[in-house]
Amino acid sequence: MKPLIRLFALFSLLTVTREADVIGSHDTVNVVDGEDAILPCQLKEPFSSTVTVLWKRNVTTVHWYRTKADYDQDKNFLGRTSLFRGELAKGNFSLSLTTVTELDAGNYTCNGRVNDLSGKGLVRQCNVTLIVEPRQSEGNLTNILGQSKGNTTDSPGYNKDAVIGIIAVFGLIGIGALIGFGIYKYMNDKKANPEPAPEPAQEPAPAPAPAPAPEIMPKHESSE
Repeated sequence: MKPLIRLFALFSLLTVTREADVIGSHDTVNVVDGEDAILPCQLKEPFSSTVTVLWKRNVTTVHWYRTKADYDQDKNFLGRTSLFRGELAKGNFSLSLTTVTELDAGNYTCNGRVNDLSGKGLVRQCNVTLIVEPRQSEGNLTNILGQSKGNTTDSPGYNKDAVIGIIAVFGLIGIGALIGFGIYKYMNDKKANPEPAPEPAQEPAPAPAPAPAPEIMPKHESSE
């Protein structure tokens, strides 16, 4: 008789704990390292009151709400989690997680225990996968080039062609900037020191008149 009772109890538990009446089950949330995230969980069916909301990451307690109060949680999540208290009566069991780090990535489970309209206790479950992407910054330039921090140029992740291409682009930009600066300086100097206007051309002086040829006196022959 006892095995039948245990089997009935197990069947009852399986019928009470369901995911079909929950919005947000098996969701995936992507967030950038350092930003805030909301792990969604919304109960669809009507109920009379919320008894317990328990969020876990694997076996770690992330947030535990029971009888209108928050209880102990893992120290890594202390002060970084909260529920939407004003939305609990509407079935919103979503979790707000602030200042997400790569250590927060993983699978989260929310078990919400509520009383239905007849007073019967029900348990509803959400499963959410949190993916934390690294923040792109100046410190991650080596990652963009395909080289992780601490690797040498002989490592498999080093992309030599990408490095050469980026150096060439910056070199062309530098040359263009120098040429532009030279043109700009030349135009400013030209405006500040304009060239003097050319003097009008003078007409050449007239050539002196030629001297008159000397007169030749005729010779008179003497008479004998």
